[in-house]
Amino acid sequence: MQALVCQPAVAPQLFSAEGVVGVIFLLTVALVLTGAMIAVNSQRLAPVSAATVKLVVLAAALPLIPVVLTLVPFFDLVRWLFGKVV
Repeated sequence: MQALVCQPAVAPQLFSAEGVVGVIFLLTVALVLTGAMIAVNSQRLAPVSAATVKLVVLAAALPLIPVVLTLVPFFDLVRWLFGKVV
């Protein structure tokens, strides 16, 4: 003869433990992707501004002026400039 085993009915649960872990994982992935998109959108093409580039070029060019003037005779340079203007 078989024994009849009665177990109380378990009420259906709205969220299982695996479901909650899955939802938390999906929310975490969504937040990471959103943060990455915000970080990419806030970056500029170059990490420095145009004013900084101009200052660096000016700072590099100023010491080179005497070098250029010694390579090209100053009088020939002035004559060439006035020849182009006049």
